[in-house]
Amino acid sequence: MYDEFLSIIHHGGQQTRIMDRTGRLLFDDPDDGTAGRPEVPHGELRRILLTSLPSDMVRWGHKLQSIKALEGCRHELILPMDGPRRLTCVESA
Repeated sequence: MYDEFLSIIHHGGQQTRIMDRTGRLLFDDPDDGTAGRPEVPHGELRRILLTSLPSDMVRWGHKLQSIKALEGCRHELILPMDGPRRLTCVESA
């Protein structure tokens, strides 16, 4: 999965340029691809993450009513349609 992630990152995506209203470059901070926060297409990242999980792992069309922290880095999610679920990992976008 990591190799697939590396294949979709946008090297140089953290470059910063500031121009005046005529288009004259005032500031340029290039990104050589070694910065720690690469840009990545969100749809592609989502595809990589979802295809790495079992098909029944993600619950679509459910509204999260509440979430409660438990001991040991566990969480209890309350879904009105399904009742409580206890999980060790929760991801939201």
